[in-house]
Amino acid sequence: MRTQQRMSTCIFMLFAGVILCIILCAPNFISAKSEGSRINPDEALARLQEGNQRFLANARTMPHTGLDRLQELVGGQHPFATVITCSDSRVPPEYFFDVGFGDIFTIRVAGNVCDTDEVGSIEYGVDHLGTPLMLVLGHSHCGAVTAVVQDAEVHGNIPELVDNIIPAVEKVKHEHPELAGDQLITASIKENVWQSIDDLFRTSPATRERVRQGHLKIVGAILDIETGKIEWLGTHPNQDKLLQYTSGPKTKSGFVHVVYFWLKEGVTDAQRNRLVDDCKTYLGAVETVNHIEVGIPAGTERSVVDNSYGVCLILHFEDKAGHDYYQKAEKHLRFIERNQEIWDRVQVYDMIPHSTER
Repeated sequence: MRTQQRMSTCIFMLFAGVILCIILCAPNFISAKSEGSRINPDEALARLQEGNQRFLANARTMPHTGLDRLQELVGGQHPFATVITCSDSRVPPEYFFDVGFGDIFTIRVAGNVCDTDEVGSIEYGVDHLGTPLMLVLGHSHCGAVTAVVQDAEVHGNIPELVDNIIPAVEKVKHEHPELAGDQLITASIKENVWQSIDDLFRTSPATRERVRQGHLKIVGAILDIETGKIEWLGTHPNQDKLLQYTSGPKTKSGFVHVVYFWLKEGVTDAQRNRLVDDCKTYLGAVETVNHIEVGIPAGTERSVVDNSYGVCLILHFEDKAGHDYYQKAEKHLRFIERNQEIWDRVQVYDMIPHSTER
């Protein structure tokens, strides 16, 4: 009888132990499976920032790196952040953020550009997987940006890749003509982060909508590969304007026409806004224009930078023939007639992005 009681007691204790183990382990299991959907954008950003601080302090915890973690993720992934960064072998983001399997959804491409394929992958992360944070991570000594700055000759399919970086480099050159060498490269690396975020907003309606709803935050950052420290840039300075984009996925351009308008002293905001609107309604309506981008600089005073412009216009065409048609189009001529009185001068750059010719 006593033996039977002891056996019953042992069985009860064993059963209770199993139940207790399940209760204690369940929160961890749930956390591994669904953390990305349970934290908000600021909490996700804080996790990356804290991870980089651990890296800098040589106190990495190296979480979620074992076989057991992989087995937990077989049924599905729930990362807390989507990260696009460079393919450079020196910048694996998991190391610098001290994260492991299933924590971040990573897209890697030379120059951390946001072209069609990359935007599709980002949409999978932020829309399908529901990550609350999207990070565009550039890095110092970026070879792709350096190649564009130095106008290096590139071959094969590389020109089609780096053409996404050209607008950023051109913008820095014309806003800061005093920069050269390493300083120009450093400034262009930062501007390229903003350019990638701009491209993402411009070509991804799904991403724009998630940001509008407050479900997603998009931020930029730059990794210093000499120290491992992340410089956090925050959200795009013109995010409110970028959210007003209505365009969809972009098409590849065989010819790009860039125009900088230097406006006269005394031009009002209303006049400048009309110029921007006319760029969209007149020039954007020309049949051969595949895509149009119109930008207003952050606002460097004319007395500070002599070449500060008022409006930047970028037009994309399928080929040079499309551009030549545009030059003679009635809508283009009408645009000039309506607005030429408000600019001092214009500066034009034509590019053929898919070849080594500039």
